[in-house]
Amino acid sequence: MVRRSAPAVVALTCAASALVLGALPSSRAPQTPSAPQTPVFTGQVDVVRLDVTVLGKDRLPVRGLTLDDFSVKVDGQPQKLVALHEVDLDDPPPPPAAWMRDVTPDVTTNAGENDRLVAIVVDDALIPLDPAIVRNAKAAVDKIVDRLGPHDLAAMIFTSDSKRAVDFTHDRTALRAAMTGLMPGLATWQFNKGGAGTNSDVHYYLSSLKVLEAVADRLMSVSDRRKALIWISPGIPVDSEMLTPLPQMTGVVGDDVTGVRHVDRTEISATGTAFDEMGELFRAAQRANVAIYPIDPCGLGGLEVYVAHEVGEAPLIGAAASPISHRESRLSMDFIEAAAANTGGHAVVNTNDPTGGIAEIFKENGSYYLLGFTPSNPQEDGKLRRLDVKVDRPGVEVHTRSYYFAPKPAAAGAPGKGKTPSPENAALAAALANVVPSSDLPLGVGVAAFALPGQHTAAVTLVLGVSQPVPPEAATSKRTETTEFQINAFTPDGDARGGSRQTAHVVLRPGATGTATYDVLGRIDLAPGPYVLRLAAHNTTSRRTGSVSTTVVVPDFTNDVFSMSGVVVSRTPGRATAPEDLLTALVPIVPTADRQFDRGDRVDAFLRVYQSGKKAVAAVTLAVQIRNDHDGLDVNETDVMDVDRFVTLAEPVAPLSTRVVVPPGREPPRVDAFANVWLRAADKRYAVPLDRLAPGEHLLTFATTLGTTTLRRDVRFTVK
Repeated sequence: MVRRSAPAVVALTCAASALVLGALPSSRAPQTPSAPQTPVFTGQVDVVRLDVTVLGKDRLPVRGLTLDDFSVKVDGQPQKLVALHEVDLDDPPPPPAAWMRDVTPDVTTNAGENDRLVAIVVDDALIPLDPAIVRNAKAAVDKIVDRLGPHDLAAMIFTSDSKRAVDFTHDRTALRAAMTGLMPGLATWQFNKGGAGTNSDVHYYLSSLKVLEAVADRLMSVSDRRKALIWISPGIPVDSEMLTPLPQMTGVVGDDVTGVRHVDRTEISATGTAFDEMGELFRAAQRANVAIYPIDPCGLGGLEVYVAHEVGEAPLIGAAASPISHRESRLSMDFIEAAAANTGGHAVVNTNDPTGGIAEIFKENGSYYLLGFTPSNPQEDGKLRRLDVKVDRPGVEVHTRSYYFAPKPAAAGAPGKGKTPSPENAALAAALANVVPSSDLPLGVGVAAFALPGQHTAAVTLVLGVSQPVPPEAATSKRTETTEFQINAFTPDGDARGGSRQTAHVVLRPGATGTATYDVLGRIDLAPGPYVLRLAAHNTTSRRTGSVSTTVVVPDFTNDVFSMSGVVVSRTPGRATAPEDLLTALVPIVPTADRQFDRGDRVDAFLRVYQSGKKAVAAVTLAVQIRNDHDGLDVNETDVMDVDRFVTLAEPVAPLSTRVVVPPGREPPRVDAFANVWLRAADKRYAVPLDRLAPGEHLLTFATTLGTTTLRRDVRFTVK
């Protein structure tokens, strides 16, 4: 078998889970529950909110319950129930055009309609490197992504290759792409055959447990979202018999003839640690009110057959024919079933087609009740309180969280101990730390990377669309809005890559009423590679704060023979923008995050095509298409970008005034006079023919082709 080398799995995966789930405090410290956001709880700030799943004997959701059917006790004391709301997340209807399902908007927003959080944990440390099993794991992810609703946010976390992690997103393409080139197989599944040493796989058992626990820990702080943790894994063979004191153990137990595998004291100690972590995992999931839904990609008899091959046993299923493989695969299955049973989830096992099981997962998780009660003990002591929820119906199963933390008392200021952050800084830090975007200040962000001649880094342009209520006094006079804007960049495995901070002053026009929308421009310089960008904005007038997260892949403009920037879009007449000239050295238009246009608007899209000096410059074919929301092709044009349109980028772009924050211990970006000096670039500015388009949603696609390589960029927009 071909095996991968073993990296420092635990450290990397825990860093990745911290990135994907936000920079949050440890769940071992008491957390203050978030204020309810569902309308049924409006105005009741002292209400504790629970989401409760009720299943019948057939494991189908029980519907039509009333408040009188529920009872809640906290630490054994009955509570007063004040609100109940039934939620049923039906499967979304298929869109009229396939691209409306598959193409993610190029502007990411923080708008949400009670988004469900789905954390997909792929156990690539333990999944065997077997072609059929790997195909099953990829197919399971595809089916999960297919089942996601239009408002579901999903993240991908890996127990080994943390660089593939994907932050919570609506981007179905990014989730699927994370599984491309999946290479599991770190675990040997040989169980110290022959007694040559300890079971090296124990390290990966602990890695998987720690990642699952970290995910559950960080989801605990989100009390106003429905949550699910889907774990694709063959399970963890934690053996309780190793914990029984055996005085005769001096180094090895058993032999290959009897089929009892070799065990040493190091493995016994590691197994005890695994048991402790298993208990912590179940408690963390219960505290977070998150169900674990395991999916075994090995199929019918898959793991047992694989292990039998690895340890040299007969390739037959059953304890008599293959004692080690039968026992260890049974232990793995026991763990899978225990993880589901202890957290209220549902295990999909013993099947070569998980489609039905995945449908059942989403049916169970998508039908629930929001239940609110006023606690009889209103003391703000930050203590953990035990919950007991009953439903007065025979034969039903009730799944909800087992605990909640009371609010913590307000911390008294300690004079002389450090510097108190400004309200703006505190608000931005809190928004950036949230697991899910904060939508108190509605935001939308578009990003595009452009090459910087003379530098190894590229410029990532950002346009942040902001919406906020307009106060009555703004209707008769000009009003200046001040918005603080923070950008933090991370690699997929959680490594910080700096950030930038700026203040934008936007003048609202007289006569503005209702909601004002404006754009704030930003920039951050990054080396080639994929990044997660976390952005937060705080408006000092309304004191509203919002956050949003997006991703960007910065091309290696220096070394790629053929590359392309992202797309920026401008609108005339446009909305207020600040600072309006921030990006003029990079792009010839003023970008906007607006993607809803009137037919009388002028809308331009701009992109830049690059060829490095590694080969002679050649003509590039550019195809432009616009599809409507019935998949009809409204525009289909071709442009040949001849050699003479490619201009050498010889002079470096002047650095901008935006302050770049370099993390401690890291060097600032290098400047190389020869980097990109032979880079050639050709611009494409395209006037979108809105007058030819019917009202509705549309997809603008740019596809550039050089030789056998085609690069594509998409822009979704609406014509009103």
